[in-house]
Amino acid sequence: MSGRGHWQSNRPANSSPYLTVPEAWAVFAQRVKPLTEVEWQALAGLPGRTLALPVTARSALPRFDRAAMDGYAVRAQDLPGRLAVIATGAAGEPPATVGPGQAARVLTGAPLPVGADTVVEQEQVTVEDSAVGRFVTVAQAYGPGRNIARRGGEVAPGTTVLEAGQRLTAVDVGLLAGIGELGAWVVRRPQVLLAVTGDEVVPSGLSGIGRAQIFDSNGPLLRALLEQAGAVPIGPFYVPDRPRALAHLFNQARRIPVDLVLTTGGVSVGDRDWMVHVVERMGEVWFWRLDMHPGKAVAAGAVGGRPVLALSGNPAAALMGFTLLAVPLLARLQGGQARPHSVWGRLRHPFPKPTRETRYLRVRIESDPGGLWFDWSLDQSSDVLRSWSAADALAIVPRGSGPLPAETPLEAWLLPKGLGRGGVE
Repeated sequence: MSGRGHWQSNRPANSSPYLTVPEAWAVFAQRVKPLTEVEWQALAGLPGRTLALPVTARSALPRFDRAAMDGYAVRAQDLPGRLAVIATGAAGEPPATVGPGQAARVLTGAPLPVGADTVVEQEQVTVEDSAVGRFVTVAQAYGPGRNIARRGGEVAPGTTVLEAGQRLTAVDVGLLAGIGELGAWVVRRPQVLLAVTGDEVVPSGLSGIGRAQIFDSNGPLLRALLEQAGAVPIGPFYVPDRPRALAHLFNQARRIPVDLVLTTGGVSVGDRDWMVHVVERMGEVWFWRLDMHPGKAVAAGAVGGRPVLALSGNPAAALMGFTLLAVPLLARLQGGQARPHSVWGRLRHPFPKPTRETRYLRVRIESDPGGLWFDWSLDQSSDVLRSWSAADALAIVPRGSGPLPAETPLEAWLLPKGLGRGGVE
C-alpha cells in the first residue's frame, strides 16, 4: 500500500513507530467536528446524553427554609428556657408563626415557622404535658441556624447547575427535577453504522453454520456499547472480505447518512485485510495501528467526510479498541470529553513478559492498608471476552518494559460504567 509511512511521520527515532492512545485522542480532537444539532429531551431520557446548553436554576433548592430533622423550631434568643408548644408542622403543610417563649413541633422537611431561627432536635428537649398545654424545656443555648436547610442552600436561583458538554447521569436528572425542570437541551445522538467483516463470521444463532464459521459476538457487543455511549447504532451488517463489498458499505454510509462508521476485522496485515486499503482509496487514513496491546490492529480515517474507526476482529481486542478509542470519539461527536479515571497501585504478582508495545492488562483491584493492588491473573488473550467481566481496570505496562517483579507501581485506568465489575461514568 502506498503512502503507509506518512501516517506515522515525525516520530522521534527512539519512540514507537505508532501513535500512542493519548495521541490518537489528539487526532480525534483535531479531525472530528462535534455535532451541532440539538434536541429537547425529557427527564426520563437524559441519562447518558450530552448536555448542549448550560442549565441555569430558575428556582432555589431548597425552595424555602425547612427543618433538617425532627425537633422543635424556636427563637435562639429564648434559649435556654421553658417554651409553650403552639403548633405542629409537617412537610407539605404551611408554616406556623412562633413568638417569644413559644416553640413549634416540626418534622423533617417541614417549612421553618415564621419567627423561628433554629431547630432543636427532639432528643435535646424535655417534654411536659399539662392541663393548659404542652411545654418543652431546652436546657442549653443554641445559636441561630441549627438543623435548618436554608432556601437556596444547595442551588441558588441564577446559578449554573450543569455545564454544556457534560454527560448526564441519573444524579443530574434528580437535580434538574429538584429545581423544577422537565428536561434539557442535549446534543443529537450520533448515528453509527456498525459492520462486522469476515467470511467466517455469521450472526449468532444462525442455523446451518459451516464448520469453519463462527458466531458473531462483536456485533451484539458493540451495538450494546454504542447505545450505552449515547449513540444510535445501525446494524450490525455483515461484510465479506472483499474490497468491493467494503466499498459498497462506505457508499451506503453516504446515502443513509451516518455520523460514524465503526467496523471490526480486516484491519491487520493479512492477505485478506482490505479495510485500510479501501479507506485510503475512498478517503483518508488518519492512523493505522497504535502503540497498544491488545488491539494494536486498529485504524481511523474518513470516507466522504465521515469518520471511520476500524477495530480488530478479535473480540477482546475489539472491546479494548472501543473502550480506549470509540468512547472518546463518540464523546467528541457529542461535544464532550471522555478521559479515563486514573489510579495508581502495585502488581500483586510478577509479570514475566517483556512489553514491546504499551500493554493494557485487565486487572482486578484489591486494597489493603498499604494501598491498591492489581491482580492481572485474568486471561489476557485478545480473543477472550470473559475476563473483561471480572476486571475493574486496565493497568498500563509501559512500552519497552522487561519482566516486572511483584509490587511494581503502575498506573491503571478504571473501566467505564457497563464494563467489568463496576465501572465509572
